[in-house]
Amino acid sequence: MQAFSLEQLGSVTLPLSVVPSLLIPASALPSNPRVEHGYQLIGLEPSVGKMQHKHQTIESDATYLVALLIVREADGAVHKVRCRHLDQTVALREGLYLFCPLSGELTAPTLDVLVFSTTYRNFLQLSLGEEPLLFLKDKVDLAGQPNRTPTLNLAQHYQAYPGVETFLTVAAEDEDQDALFLSVEGLPSFAEQLHQYLVFAPTSAAVGQTSTFTVSVRDNGNPSLTVSAEVKVEVVAPPRLPASGLKTCYDETTTRECAEIAARYPAQEAAKGAPPRALEQAEGGILHDGDTGLRWAVKQVETEATQHAAAMICKALVTESGEQWRLPSRRELLSVASFGAENTLLGLALEKDPSTDQAWFWTSEVLVTDKADFWAVRFHPVGIESADADRPGAVLCVAGAPWAARRQGSFQRNVSNTAVLDRDWGLEWQVDNKAERKTWAGAFEYCAGLELDGKTGWRVPGIRELESILQLEQDPNPFDAAAFLEFSLAASAPVFWTSTTEASRPDTAWTISMEDGTLIPQRKTAFGSVCCVR
Repeated sequence: MQAFSLEQLGSVTLPLSVVPSLLIPASALPSNPRVEHGYQLIGLEPSVGKMQHKHQTIESDATYLVALLIVREADGAVHKVRCRHLDQTVALREGLYLFCPLSGELTAPTLDVLVFSTTYRNFLQLSLGEEPLLFLKDKVDLAGQPNRTPTLNLAQHYQAYPGVETFLTVAAEDEDQDALFLSVEGLPSFAEQLHQYLVFAPTSAAVGQTSTFTVSVRDNGNPSLTVSAEVKVEVVAPPRLPASGLKTCYDETTTRECAEIAARYPAQEAAKGAPPRALEQAEGGILHDGDTGLRWAVKQVETEATQHAAAMICKALVTESGEQWRLPSRRELLSVASFGAENTLLGLALEKDPSTDQAWFWTSEVLVTDKADFWAVRFHPVGIESADADRPGAVLCVAGAPWAARRQGSFQRNVSNTAVLDRDWGLEWQVDNKAERKTWAGAFEYCAGLELDGKTGWRVPGIRELESILQLEQDPNPFDAAAFLEFSLAASAPVFWTSTTEASRPDTAWTISMEDGTLIPQRKTAFGSVCCVR
């Protein structure tokens, strides 16, 4: 049988029967373990390129080359496979190392795809007995066609939260479907490479640190083709939800010193030392909230308007700052309500004090279950209800980018399907909430004893935390629309506990109805569901 030289490779037509698949057989590849815990890291910028479904990522310190083995078909002889460098002089000079893992006896006639590993970047000469095998020519593949450079699908900038394990899957594509060799240089101390995964587990000490590392993919169809990308990972403290306003801790019936009841009722907001609200009074009766970035026209409050009229009042509002004003969303308006004993709007007096019948402030959000009603918020005492749009209500206008509006991909499951990361607030939520209903004290006991994937520190969420996962614009159910907690509402109570006590009634705590999103004070001895957070 004719032996094809390197120079002849591009001009010889090989029959399809002797042309193997360009994919290295799976048996020749190392097994790639999957990441068992953590969350997929999401880039801050759109990924470049199209995802490739068929690609192999190799974790090794060797290059993998595919060689087409051609043997005599006449005698069926047994041959020895030997590996040697194309140029022994070059090999000795460069200190190259060659390992041929599949050396051994092969029975002819046979056709196979062999994988040879080497640190040599150009090409090898392989022989069967004394006959040379085909080997790769620079910039061509086995069929003599141009070999294309692989591409990396990575964003340039990622963010990671302290205390939350995340991972980045290095995605690459190669139109030739050759196996790819992955290498990573410069990973930060809180990261490690696990085959095609980069796992990040920063601590709070890493907050503010930006690390730059290099990801490279080498094409083993032609090892001289390599593509690299520089990637940044920034460790940031998660944004915080505004404090609820509670300044003391509670047991089931009364106020208590936080330290006295920490074992049974842990992680209440007052015990965590919530920072004060970042409020600043600006000129012209404008209040700036540094926690949300919103600006409130607290000196231009109207006390009697329908919902439609309220929206027009805000749209027409003119202030010295020249900002565009609007009606706030339900979540925005609740952000300035205090759930503490004072039950006021940020502890400040309004220019006009609404009367009892008109103490409800309009929001811009309509009920998904009844398009004639809109959400309204009360501050004295705090509360929320749905109201007919034609009913008179108070008006408080807001300016600034919409706050806490949910984005596509805000919620992300971990790979073990036990918890969900809220990427907007850096909170982890328990997925399996099918446990039996509990009292308020029982909810604390359950969350304190919960362990998922070896993680502890779970707790009953505060009212702002639990309210933050509602999807109020969705129908039919604001909680189911969060699309990640997998509740069976038929088997659970439709109300879920928060750790937030109603300050005026210490034997009562706030719950949230997952049927319509209403905030409901409920006796602590009643039964409700709980969704733990950390």
